[in-house]
Amino acid sequence: MLILSLVILAMVVYTSAMFVVALMPARTHSAATPKTFGVEYERVTLTTEDGLELTGWFIPTTRTTAAVVIGHGYPFDKGNILPATAFLLRRFNCLYLDFRAFGESQGKFTTFGYDERKDVAAAMEYLKTRPEVGTGRIGQYGFSLSASIFIQANHPDAKALVADSPFVDFETMMHDGYRWARGPLKLPLIWLSKWYGRIFLKRRAEDASAINAVRDLRFPVLFIHGEQDRQIPPWHSRKLFEACPAAGKEIWLVPGADHGQAMVVQRTAYQERVTEFFHRYLEAEQEKKTP
Repeated sequence: MLILSLVILAMVVYTSAMFVVALMPARTHSAATPKTFGVEYERVTLTTEDGLELTGWFIPTTRTTAAVVIGHGYPFDKGNILPATAFLLRRFNCLYLDFRAFGESQGKFTTFGYDERKDVAAAMEYLKTRPEVGTGRIGQYGFSLSASIFIQANHPDAKALVADSPFVDFETMMHDGYRWARGPLKLPLIWLSKWYGRIFLKRRAEDASAINAVRDLRFPVLFIHGEQDRQIPPWHSRKLFEACPAAGKEIWLVPGADHGQAMVVQRTAYQERVTEFFHRYLEAEQEKKTP
């Protein structure tokens, strides 16, 4: 009986710690800014419908009205994704965003996509107020966490999405987080973690689901994934691609690339493919509508 009690106590303590670390990660503050790449930018503050202030960078251009919202991975910030996406700065109006609980933005915890839909809405509304964008078409670029966030948000004004290394849902990521546990040992760990979310966050793990949301997407999505991704295996993108009904969807599985390495292993091809995708659905489509 004593041994059983100790095992249960150990599970509660361990899952509690994992829960806090996962939803309240230590903040990172990357040194890079657009000026690092010789580009001027505006520091902007957005307010979500639930009253949080989010920090972002807006980089305008005069060559197009097309714009792209750019999101970061977990547990990083806008400066972390900047070096990999700097090629977009001179081609499109760009808005880099720190999601809630990351970087310089307010918020105590992340919900892996559930509440972050409000962050996406704030970013999209902000871009529509910019004279450089006006009625221009808006796309989204997401990596890892933010790729799944943009899918879950399914914002009606989004015209195209590049989703690099998305995950299907938060519950699957919890299972992966306890991959070391075998057999029946994993079940109580998962149950406890889900229970914490219901009690303390008033959220269900299954509510943060890209695989559910992707079935309703109607804008083109370019799924990118490293074939050797050990953190989020490529079957996540395959499953999302298969479930997505959108016309114009594409999938690119990059050989030899681990998590976040597609943009490095195939640097030139990556930049060309992402740029061409956004041009096709943001700029070319806008030109068709302009008399």
